[in-house]
Amino acid sequence: MQRKTQESARIRLDIAGYAERRREALKIYAQRLGQQVLEEGGEVILEAMNAAERKIIHDTVSEIDGVRTYSEGEEPRRSVVIAAEEE
Repeated sequence: MQRKTQESARIRLDIAGYAERRREALKIYAQRLGQQVLEEGGEVILEAMNAAERKIIHDTVSEIDGVRTYSEGEEPRRSVVIAAEEE
């Protein structure tokens, strides 16, 4: 591709639907942790993720009333924190 266009290109491969399965797994994980924080209070710090995965977590948790998310850390070790909303 680079030889044909004379420009660098990024190619994303999705083998056997991995990306969709990962997206669904992250949504389920975020919902479960969001409910846990809602019930128990406090906050949960997730493992470091890339920007696309963090967005999935933020978007999923945003649908749960009483819980919020924010990111902390520096790339490439940036993590999502799921926390109870302050009253």
